[in-house]
Amino acid sequence: MPKNIVVVIYALTTGQSIAVAKRVVDIRQLTAKIPKQALKEYEKAVRDIRDNNTQRAIERLEKSVKLAPDFYNAHLGLAQEYRKNGGLDAAEHELTRAFELNPRESTPLIQLGEMYLDKNNFERAAEVLSQAIRVEPGSAIAHYALGRARYKLSEYAEAEQAFTRAALLDKDFEAAELMLLHVYVRQGRLSAALRRMDALLQKNPGNSRNPALEKFRSEVVTALAKLKQGAEKQK
Repeated sequence: MPKNIVVVIYALTTGQSIAVAKRVVDIRQLTAKIPKQALKEYEKAVRDIRDNNTQRAIERLEKSVKLAPDFYNAHLGLAQEYRKNGGLDAAEHELTRAFELNPRESTPLIQLGEMYLDKNNFERAAEVLSQAIRVEPGSAIAHYALGRARYKLSEYAEAEQAFTRAALLDKDFEAAELMLLHVYVRQGRLSAALRRMDALLQKNPGNSRNPALEKFRSEVVTALAKLKQGAEKQK
């Protein structure tokens, strides 16, 4: 058995492309009392996941959790594969069980929150993601996902706080920075949005152009100009 196994934990989608996050788990810390056959099924499932064989991975993970009902990683992996196949209810059950087994780990809660976002259940998403942050205050992903929930609930002050925290925790978290810009615009803080846009564009000068951000900037500049014109007419 390899010392470490790379397990795909979660993928976020916000209309922009975000890389799949991965976590290296020391298998020895999680499998001390797991039957050998359950471990074998789990290892085979990990290989199936790497080969994008979702259905076969599900079958092996289902066998693994049947043999070892308390196998945290198998429940977590099974939830991930159910999500890929659109089985959100089954995934929710597995994530709930995973968190029961390891309440000091935020990953099941983050995935649950993302699922509620996918279901447009934003209040429940905010509740679960707030719990995830209590478990792991330093998780940029959790703060970002909470920001998305708050944004959808039109709770812009809270969304700003969450996105700002996510950006501080991960300096390269561009999605958090972009959502922060949208929050500023929603709040009518166009000058603040413009300053932040310019700072972002300066981070990647030269050939690293960002056409979408540049287009967004031009729209904000136009909106600011119209506001100034309106204010001058009222004088």
